[in-house]
Amino acid sequence: MMPTVTDWFSKLGQALVLLMLLALLLFAPARHVLMPLWPWPVEEWIIAETTSDEARREFVVARPGAREQQALISRDRPIMLVSIETNDGEFVRGFLVGARSEPDAALMEGIPSWLFDQWRSPPHPANAVLVVMRADESRTELMLGEIHRLYRPNQISLIERVLLTGQRVVESWRLPG
Repeated sequence: MMPTVTDWFSKLGQALVLLMLLALLLFAPARHVLMPLWPWPVEEWIIAETTSDEARREFVVARPGAREQQALISRDRPIMLVSIETNDGEFVRGFLVGARSEPDAALMEGIPSWLFDQWRSPPHPANAVLVVMRADESRTELMLGEIHRLYRPNQISLIERVLLTGQRVVESWRLPG
């Protein structure tokens, strides 16, 4: 007896279900490897101090299961917040105040247009300096030669997040030397 079109669609549906189950089985362990490499959005939390009438600001990575604060006053995802990955693997999060052409120079008028890229990887003008205001309102100055990547975590799209995760996976699997 000759298979009908219905039989073909039935077999195709079964094959697709099996492929989806196989993909889920493969993705479950990979999820634990890829989660730390994913560029999560960053929230700005204003938290009331329990011992005084003051409040403090924190920048918190908005991962699933992030800790909740009892005295949370407000929560926001500022679009101008930058996340900077240094060559040492540290993250600096804050608001970009400006840039200097050299370490002892005055702040440039405005912010250089190339800093408005969603994420910026070397080459940078190595002697230039970025000035970033951290959550505690202190200013941190970073030489551009020390910066591995600069991006705005609350502005990048899903596709850009996937591409950035892919870059991080490739970087993490490189052999030393």
